[in-house]
Amino acid sequence: MQFERFGGELPLGCDRLGPPRPLPDNVYAFSHGRAALSWLVAARGPYASAAICAYTCPTVPAHFKRLGLALGFFDYGAADVAATVGALPGRCLVLVPAPFGLAPWLDAAALASSLGGRATVVIDAAQSAFGALDFAVPPGGAVLSCPRKAMAVGDGALLALESAQDEEREAIAALPTADAPAKAKQAARALFAAGELEREAEALALAHLGEASFPAEPRRMTDASCDVICRADRDAHRARRRANAARLAECLGDEAELVFDDNFTAPPAVPFNFPILHGDGARLLGDLRARRVFATPLWPDAVHDPARHPRAADMARRLVALPVDQRYGAADMERLAELVRPCL
Repeated sequence: MQFERFGGELPLGCDRLGPPRPLPDNVYAFSHGRAALSWLVAARGPYASAAICAYTCPTVPAHFKRLGLALGFFDYGAADVAATVGALPGRCLVLVPAPFGLAPWLDAAALASSLGGRATVVIDAAQSAFGALDFAVPPGGAVLSCPRKAMAVGDGALLALESAQDEEREAIAALPTADAPAKAKQAARALFAAGELEREAEALALAHLGEASFPAEPRRMTDASCDVICRADRDAHRARRRANAARLAECLGDEAELVFDDNFTAPPAVPFNFPILHGDGARLLGDLRARRVFATPLWPDAVHDPARHPRAADMARRLVALPVDQRYGAADMERLAELVRPCL
């Protein structure tokens, strides 16, 4: 039997497809974000350090530590990132967040120009499918987006560079793929698409297995995922997410404390989710799950110092993200608001 469910893994077949549109020549296709960053550090380095937002997925600083980079953290919304870079040794990789699919609050191009050869500025649009196509590449830098997080594909990360090289493209094409994780993720998506409540636990286990199995080393994107990404109706993807976020904001009104500003649906923004702030996030998450609204906290275990990163600390404690992805439409957002409002 079909069952009501909001959030969680995207089900197979939820992406509108059309004629294939090849990726631009300056966009390289990897299995996942960490694979792309590993390649960047190896191919465009050497780097001695990385400057990262204190409010980000903890796998990011952990990955850079494994790569041997010294880390510096700046607060969410901080304007003076150059000071963080200046306190770090050697050549620095700077990740400028495009949070929740929005445009960065920092001027990445101006930052890259001011830092010069001292650093490489990367717009971290991992919470978007097509940020690598939507955001301008900073001078000498890159833009990272992760369609595998925003589409029903088994793997996939896109890295746009200011300049591409035939030798690099050939080397990436020769990399192995992350077949096992991609297959596990797609098996999970197929089960979610079937909508059988009795197999939900099996689907969740496969999804977790897939996530845990992605390697740290560079891997290229699988052909199956690349085919779907290239055939995706990118305009429909963007429009649906923007419309869903706008409708949910309208339905919730002043009852929820929003993180978004007034431009959360204006291009190039493509909302990944709909983050709200709540005084008792743990209680809210539990109440929502009881109503089969699988919201997510992002990220309660973010690496931060509450004294130096107060905004990151507040978001790690209070942020709850609601789904607004392309599987839903306006009526779904109205129903979601009905389920969320009594829990606030």
